[in-house]
Amino acid sequence: MVNPSWVRAGAALVAVGWMACAAGEDGRGGMNRYAMPDGATVDRTEGDTAPSDTAPEREVCGNGLDDDGDGSIEEQCACAVGETNSCWPANVDQRGVGACRDGTQVCGGTAEFASFGACERAVLPSEDVPGNGIDEDCNGTDAPLACDRLPPPIAGCTNNVARMGTALGDSVYLTYTSEQAIDGSCGGYWNSGHYAPGWLQIDLGTPHVIHGVALVAQNDPIVAGVALEIQTADDGVTYTTQISVGQVMDNGMGYPFLFPTPVTTRFVRVVTTASPSWVAWTEVAVYSCP
Repeated sequence: MVNPSWVRAGAALVAVGWMACAAGEDGRGGMNRYAMPDGATVDRTEGDTAPSDTAPEREVCGNGLDDDGDGSIEEQCACAVGETNSCWPANVDQRGVGACRDGTQVCGGTAEFASFGACERAVLPSEDVPGNGIDEDCNGTDAPLACDRLPPPIAGCTNNVARMGTALGDSVYLTYTSEQAIDGSCGGYWNSGHYAPGWLQIDLGTPHVIHGVALVAQNDPIVAGVALEIQTADDGVTYTTQISVGQVMDNGMGYPFLFPTPVTTRFVRVVTTASPSWVAWTEVAVYSCP
């Protein structure tokens, strides 16, 4: 059998001549080689439609992916009837990440014309449920649970500028880093790894008019009498105490503290001066209110 050579006429490809099968091909059910207008050649199995100017990526047998982007997986690959194959019909970067799991395809048909069927029962990416410990959207992380235990010092004020800042603790215990105290989530916390005194500083980046703060306690024992100061500074060195308070705090509960008057400042520091627990905070919010 011989193969047509194609050239483009308008939007269509038309046969203009013939060329012999490449050496070693018998022309029956094998690979046909088409000559393109630019002199390049494109291989196609018999029965394929005429090639486009650029051939798509060929299917790679055995990897369970839709390499050529035609919506089918392993469609050009030999298989035995009843054989199963792991398959992934979505973005390869999400394969096996988080909750995403391969599906299965089964080889069907007859012994002479066997082929793999559709990929079924794959667990595909879905909208992430924050804070449940499951990475449903398969991006490598679980979305943090928004902390709903941050009562603002002024009703209706939700502008927590700490979220735009950076946190620095006087020390860090294991993986309980300072950033976890300003990430807006109650799922983690900062822990200094020592008893009072201790502090957590927040650099807001630029000066803001601050009306007060809210703290979510991280205590062990669960109920603890805590003495603390809320301080501010323009340079991160010379601090002024805005609030000094003794408060009985329950672990995981939120407590608002309103400044006597609004303060324009860049740095806010929470200093724990006395506590039966290690110095730690689940969340520290800093509010700039209209």
